[in-house]
Amino acid sequence: MVTRLLTDSEFKSLLAGAGKVENITGKEAVLSPGGVIDIAPYVRAVPAADLDGYTTHEELLVEVVYRTSNGPFDFVHVMTKRKNVYLVVVVDVTRNRIHGHRLLDLNAEYGFDAANDA
Repeated sequence: MVTRLLTDSEFKSLLAGAGKVENITGKEAVLSPGGVIDIAPYVRAVPAADLDGYTTHEELLVEVVYRTSNGPFDFVHVMTKRKNVYLVVVVDVTRNRIHGHRLLDLNAEYGFDAANDA
């Protein structure tokens, strides 16, 4: 499977042009009656280099899904084994395909304290 690492500017431009972003966690199937994309094969295919030394859980754990109002794109936050660090898989809902991915380290980006990892 081919994966696509989004650059920081590509990722931020998707968010900047997103309009309103809504948390749709748990409502994906209702909002996408045609079905949702299985992102597990994509996540397994992401090169380790794209994860900057972080790893995802063996069982795919999604913490939150955000949908843009004018994309629409879904930003699926896949948990890594480090608190506040996510592999964000961007799904193009209109084309029913995965647009790409980006590692989101909230600890580094926003100065969160991950010292108390569980």
